[in-house]
Amino acid sequence: MMLWIGDNQHPEFRDAWTWASQSGQCEHRDSIDAAIEHPVARSIPRIVIARADRQPLPAATFSALQQQYPLASYATLLGSLCEGEQRTGTPWPHCQRIYWHRWSFQLVAWSGLDSQALPSAPATSGYIGIVSRSRWIGAGVVDSLRHANIPCVAVAPQQLAVAGPYSDLLWDDSVIATLDDWQAQAAAVAAHAGTARHHWLVSSPRVETWHALQASGFESLHSKPLDLDGILDSLNRRAATA
Repeated sequence: MMLWIGDNQHPEFRDAWTWASQSGQCEHRDSIDAAIEHPVARSIPRIVIARADRQPLPAATFSALQQQYPLASYATLLGSLCEGEQRTGTPWPHCQRIYWHRWSFQLVAWSGLDSQALPSAPATSGYIGIVSRSRWIGAGVVDSLRHANIPCVAVAPQQLAVAGPYSDLLWDDSVIATLDDWQAQAAAVAAHAGTARHHWLVSSPRVETWHALQASGFESLHSKPLDLDGILDSLNRRAATA
């Protein structure tokens, strides 16, 4: 069991909450005060506190929460406005820190919730292309996906016009100077090898960035380090609609 405290509809937290709630093993309270005033079982083993900003937590408030749930381990799910919080000198105490774009492997592993809802390897009908200027990054992604029995290949940008066809292309952010530049590359791929779905691998993503990517034609965004579960989920959606 897990108790989720705080916003569960914030754009950065919604996917994590959907997964947690679908497990049937997660309770929710809107705030720490609500979790204290309207408690769940005192023996609950995990409490995650969703934080969209760096608003400080009074020591007395956290102490009262610990007294109400003395057996719990604590984590804080951090939104993009919380990046760099540990350098402020006043980070929240006694909490494992999980950034919003890493929830699908860090929160899942920490929570202990039933992971049956996590995605499995898809039955793809074509190769997955990993587009990167870095041979090291491309090879690392390929190794991870091949370990999950997904046919894939690393491809340099200059090879796109002579390789394929692809069912999906995962673009490393080293390849994309601007979205206009990416759209030109994607159009060249489509002219040669038909329609592929496009996914972006990026460091420290922001919600506003994701909205711009969606408007440009990307199917999904995946944060670094590699979130294999999220990629598998995206590819499963591809297989289900193919």
